Amino acid sequence: MKLRKQLALAYILVFVLMILLVAVNYQTTRSLLETEDWISQTHEIIARANLLAKLIIDAETGERGFVITGEDEFLQPYDEGSESFETTISKLKESVSHNIRQVERLEEIEALEARWRRLAGEPAIAARRESLQAAIALVQKGTGRAIMDTLRDKISAFVDVEKQLLAERTKDAKRAAARTIYVFFATAVGILLGITAMLNALRKNQDRVQRQDWLKTGIARLNDTMSGDPEINTLASKVISEVVTYLDAQVGAFYLAQDGDGAVLSLLGSYAYKKRKDLSNMFKMGEGLVGQAALEKQQILIKNVPEDYVKVISGLGERVPRFICVTPF
Repeated sequence: MKLRKQLALAYILVFVLMILLVAVNYQTTRSLLETEDWISQTHEIIARANLLAKLIIDAETGERGFVITGEDEFLQPYDEGSESFETTISKLKESVSHNIRQVERLEEIEALEARWRRLAGEPAIAARRESLQAAIALVQKGTGRAIMDTLRDKISAFVDVEKQLLAERTKDAKRAAARTIYVFFATAVGILLGITAMLNALRKNQDRVQRQDWLKTGIARLNDTMSGDPEINTLASKVISEVVTYLDAQVGAFYLAQDGDGAVLSLLGSYAYKKRKDLSNMFKMGEGLVGQAALEKQQILIKNVPEDYVKVISGLGERVPRFICVTPF
């Protein structure tokens, strides 16, 4: 795959992943904000429902205090509680307007509160104004207590539903936060992979360019070496010396096909070469590595060279090469 195409694909991958990250983060943040709003609203609903229960208890306490003492000052929470109750339950209905069943529960609570005042509260107050005995007799019927017990149960059921919704919304918020973290890390990994792919493509291209430059430089140097009109043996020695030096090899030999039909390959030039194992300076086509490479017109690479096959000679001694390359050209 060409470098430009590789880089384009990597850039597209990174761009798409960044767009995906932005989109998912936007959606998740929006979801989190909505969930937080619901959680805050649910806390307010529960607080108002508890206030509703407190207003009812205060009204009942005031009514009982008046029945016991006959003093009007005990009726203050009873009288003021009616208006506060209506205001609070109206706000609650508005807050839970999206939940029809909760609205119905509030309507039942509102009706029970009005029923308690009509059948228990007002009659008990009126009876107490006549006499304590009349008020006690009315209270002992238990009408008000039964209504109040039902009223408390309705408020408790309303609050329980809101608490359950609060727990669910809190879980949703945690899941959204966890999803955000997961998507962030997954996208970050994807972006890193895309960047890594770009860097790899650039590195490969750099390696390819360096190899091409190295090859062009070697060819130019070889052309300079072959320039002029030297004698063939001199030319062969200069060529093999340049090739070995440029390849950073330790030993080299240059064979030339003799006779018109190229049946024999003769050694014309060498670099740090010492003959071993009765190796000949001439090879027929197909004979030895030199002849085989010339016959097949293909490069032959040899590893694990035998210790007595050929030696590399230097001022410090001799050593065996580990790698042999025979190349026809």
